[in-house]
Amino acid sequence: MSIVVAYKYAANPQDTTVGSDGVVDWSRAKAAVSEYDPVAIQVARTVADAKGEELVGISVGDALVSSSMAKKAALSRGFDRALVVADDAARDLNATAVAAALAALVRKVEGANILLTGDSSIDESAKMMSALVAGYLGWPCFQEVSAVEANGNGWTITQAT
Repeated sequence: MSIVVAYKYAANPQDTTVGSDGVVDWSRAKAAVSEYDPVAIQVARTVADAKGEELVGISVGDALVSSSMAKKAALSRGFDRALVVADDAARDLNATAVAAALAALVRKVEGANILLTGDSSIDESAKMMSALVAGYLGWPCFQEVSAVEANGNGWTITQAT
């Protein structure tokens, strides 16, 4: 079996500037793994180690997501391997199209039975990707999760409410 984490590799809005004309300048924004994803990755790594399972990262983005820097940034967080959809056309995808692509990646991971995501993404912060991907997969979705533990053939999930 495998545990999957969706992560985002995108430009950090904190590095942008806004001109007097109101135009956002992204030219100095450095791409990175979203600030919200390392916690999900660490939780998943702990669960994968406890179960002796593989930890797979998945991401959808422009060509940059498959660059050596992006791969290093993602794999150094603890993934055993990563699957990505890297296409500059992904810049124009809406959230449902990205979710469909992420769900397709999950389906490619043999034995995947759980997907973890961070709270949000660094660039859009819509907080809805987990629910959209779960919908495409036909899986339940739990948000505001603070802990995940393997429990027999299932999972014990602790939510912050």
